[in-house]
Formats: sequence, C-alpha cells, structure tokens
Amino acid sequence: MPTTPDNTSSGMPSVAPVRISAAPIVAAGSVQGYGPIFNAGVIRHEGVFHLFARGVRDGYRRNDGLGPRFLDYVSDVLVFTSLDGRTYAFQQVLAESSPDDVHTYEDPRVQLVRSGGEERIVMSYTNLPPLSRAGPGGSASTGSGSKTAGSSSTARRVAWSGRTGSRTRTRSSSTFATGGSR
Repeated sequence: MPTTPDNTSSGMPSVAPVRISAAPIVAAGSVQGYGPIFNAGVIRHEGVFHLFARGVRDGYRRNDGLGPRFLDYVSDVLVFTSLDGRTYAFQQVLAESSPDDVHTYEDPRVQLVRSGGEERIVMSYTNLPPLSRAGPGGSASTGSGSKTAGSSSTARRVAWSGRTGSRTRTRSSSTFATGGSR
C-alpha cells in the first residue's frame, strides 16, 4: 500500500507495473523524419488510446566539445493511436517546434480536466528555447533530466480533436488552454 509522508498507509491499493513486451510500444525511427521517440503518456478517449510522445527530429548529433550534450536537438510532440493499447499507429505531429516559438517540446503530459462544468483535454510540456535564448547554462539536454535556466513548463492550445485520422502538423501561440474538448 502507498504511504503518506508520516509513513502511515494511505488506504489506496498499489498496482505493480507489468511490462507488455520486451520491444518498445513505439520504436525509434518508426516515423519518417524522427529518430528517438520517448517520454510518452497515454489517455483513452472515446474508446481509443492516444499516446503522446516526444519525437526527436533526425539530424541531431552528439557534441564532443564543450557545451550542450547534443547539437541540432529539436523535438516535437507526436500522437499515436491504438484500439487495444498495445499496437500503435502514427496519427499526427501535434505540436511542432520552430526557431521563433518553442524550440524543443519535452515531456508531454495529457490529462482530462473538469472545470466550470466542462471537460477539456489539456497538454502540459517543458518548453526549451533555442541556445541563443536559453540564458546561462546553454543546452537543455544534459542526460540527467535537468533543464536550463531558460526552460519552463507550459500548457497551450493545440489543434487536436481527440479523433483519429488527422495527420496535419499544427502549432499555436496561445499561452494556456486546452487540447480539445471531450
């Protein structure tokens, strides 16, 4: 059972994770133009599983000198769908990085939020600016999970209806909102 900060039982049963397969659910390189695909989260909406993951664009490379660990490291939020929660197909690029806005999307998390009598699907993520705007400390990819002084957590409106079939790349400049309504 999970415990509270004072080491008493919270009364909620715990659930042990079970590995579905030795192979990744979504393999690196399975989407054209992308290499590693990771840090995924999933929601089930209208009977379909929607997996949101960070996809690193092809072309990045390890930096053998001083500074950031990787060079030309840009990532977007990719959406995959599944009817059974085990086999996923690429659906779309939900949030696309750009040099003038969000340079790198990391750690997308999508939740169903009820507020004011409405249900909304909200995506939050870590926003990493380009190195020129990152401030002291430079790069965001240290490999240790730390972010630079220039990183921030953000939620923004993205064009996602929660429906399968769309493969359009979308981007938005809203500062906070939802990813679609239920």
